[in-house]
Amino acid sequence: MTWIRYFGPFAWYFFAHPDDVEHILVSRPQDFPKGVFGRVLDLIIPNGLASVDDAVWSRQRRLVQPGLHHAAIAGLGDTIVASAL
Repeated sequence: MTWIRYFGPFAWYFFAHPDDVEHILVSRPQDFPKGVFGRVLDLIIPNGLASVDDAVWSRQRRLVQPGLHHAAIAGLGDTIVASAL
């Protein structure tokens, strides 16, 4: 975990470890509201996965989850490598 102070008094926390991400996004999302960041994102991407909470988030997560499965990502390996070159 890391954090930065940006946009005045707001502290922004960034999580990358898979256990932390699972805890925040899957196990206990009700404990981590999107707050100001979610409202800003909602202006850019209305009702996007990163800006909504509760039932809307759960529904959207179920919709995108198959595309983020290990097998789906592994199948894109050659394309990702070719794009990076």
